[in-house]
Amino acid sequence: MSRNLLCFVAATLLASAMPLSATAQQYPNKPIRMINPNAPGGVSDRMSRMIAKAMEPHLGQAVVVENRAGAAGVVGIESVLRSAPDGYTVGNTCPGSAVILPMTGVAVPYDFEKDALVVGMMGGLDVLITTRGDSSIRTIEQLVAEAKAKPGKLSIGMVQTPANVVPVAYLAQRAGVELNIIGYKGEALALNDLLGGTIQFAINAPGTVLQHIQAGTVRPVLMLNKDRNPAMPDVPSFSDTKVEGFAPGNYCVFYMPKGTPADVVRRFNAVLNEVGKDPALRNAYTKEGLVPYIGGTPSEASAFFNDIGQRWRGVLKEVDYSKFR
Repeated sequence: MSRNLLCFVAATLLASAMPLSATAQQYPNKPIRMINPNAPGGVSDRMSRMIAKAMEPHLGQAVVVENRAGAAGVVGIESVLRSAPDGYTVGNTCPGSAVILPMTGVAVPYDFEKDALVVGMMGGLDVLITTRGDSSIRTIEQLVAEAKAKPGKLSIGMVQTPANVVPVAYLAQRAGVELNIIGYKGEALALNDLLGGTIQFAINAPGTVLQHIQAGTVRPVLMLNKDRNPAMPDVPSFSDTKVEGFAPGNYCVFYMPKGTPADVVRRFNAVLNEVGKDPALRNAYTKEGLVPYIGGTPSEASAFFNDIGQRWRGVLKEVDYSKFR
């Protein structure tokens, strides 16, 4: 056997013994599953679908959004973290299920910081307290007065995650009132019950209720964020109230299981940053009342996400979340 042939055979055997990198396999070469841990129709579901659609032409593959709702987002997150770390299952989550829920003492089957690899920002979302358009309540002060006049009689519906429950509980505790928090599997279900009169208040994302507000069937009361939302500049926020010591923030991220190859992460992150600059996507976000903070580096996104969790840690010392499980 010639020396050149021996070298060729040796090189071939060596290559066959080594795993091919994701780049060598031309990632992605099949559809990508994007797991959203909430029910269809909610704001994070809409964010997922907008970004998935925008990414498909750049990736050359379908990005299929799957809703895995349950246990305040735990079911969806766990399904992603237990999947193969190959880049073909990517999850998105907001702080409530990933980092805030475990702080409340709820046992979850993962340690998000250790088990997940954050690959980029998905954007920021605000939520607001709403009531029916024919309600006499127009301000948070009037809501508090009504709650004091009818102790234990007023109900507020929401998807029952810490990111929704804690600001409301914090407000109620500071005001010295009691509100019955009613949990729902999806934001649209809470809105339906609000419109039907089953509950007096609800927590909704701006994009979910903007059309109803314009039609006069729903009235906004307070934005549960530090600042006012550009899509609803007339709606007061936490900064407009006398409540101090809390600056809510709700920014969401994309993540993959720890161990996903670096070249896969780089490819997904590069496309995410590319679509994040798309004016059409950014405008769609703004119209929904969303903050188009999309992409960034994985390390930046991870640090930002963890910082949000730390901000909530202090508030959870004041609010007994166990009452709302």
